[in-house]
Amino acid sequence: MILVGIDVGAKNVKIVFMQDGNVIGKALGVLEMEREKSINYIFDKCLTDSGLKREDIAYIVGTGAGKKSVSFAQKKSRQWSASIWQELT
Repeated sequence: MILVGIDVGAKNVKIVFMQDGNVIGKALGVLEMEREKSINYIFDKCLTDSGLKREDIAYIVGTGAGKKSVSFAQKKSRQWSASIWQELT
């Protein structure tokens, strides 16, 4: 099962892909004026760089100040924590 965390701050987006507790992909990008478009672009680039497709992803969590901009996330949380992973695995 591949899990994704997308942390959206005021200026940057950090993305991590995890499988079986191991990082299998990550990305860092700068947010442009159109936040959702930037997030999607960075996410898609991370997918491509990792050799994955959207349908390979089991669950996506959006975190940070801009978590609401991750419209495709199944969960939005104030902070990234081990408890989120425990809920999902």
